[in-house]
Amino acid sequence: MSTSPLFRDSSPDENKRDLSALLPVLIVLFVVGLALMAYINFRSGAKATSSGVITRVAVAELSSKTSVLVSVELKVKDLDQQPLVVYSVQVRLKAGGQQYMDSASAAMHLPSYFKAYPELKSDAAPLMVDSKIAPGEERLGIVAIDFPVTKDAFDKRESLEVVVNFREHRTLVLKQ
Repeated sequence: MSTSPLFRDSSPDENKRDLSALLPVLIVLFVVGLALMAYINFRSGAKATSSGVITRVAVAELSSKTSVLVSVELKVKDLDQQPLVVYSVQVRLKAGGQQYMDSASAAMHLPSYFKAYPELKSDAAPLMVDSKIAPGEERLGIVAIDFPVTKDAFDKRESLEVVVNFREHRTLVLKQ
């Protein structure tokens, strides 16, 4: 009668040899686990790469009286060692218990908006896709958005947020 290799009797020396062969593998797994945890912690706790503030909000009621055109002027500062490159800009509005979100209008439309609604005009340059902000630089920019609310509802808004998404950097959220 033969015994199965799974149920063989082994001496304490053989068990010691089996565990000692496993020790380098356990050490490598432990080190890899620590490195992975450090990387995740570094990425989630990374310092801010930008800061900013909303400096001005102007609103114009459209002729339909059911929508408004809004210009938001903001300052954005690059706190990183690398240039910031704008990927997209969205504006979120909470008014009358409703949430609205819209992407900033294309820069080429701003002159016609400013001509039709002079109250929206600003000396700031459009903050548009692929705008670059150099390390340490502070940029004044403007975006325009339309929302399907009355001017009165906009004036009584609960909140307004500008979300600036950058390529390869953390998102910046500016609140008013």
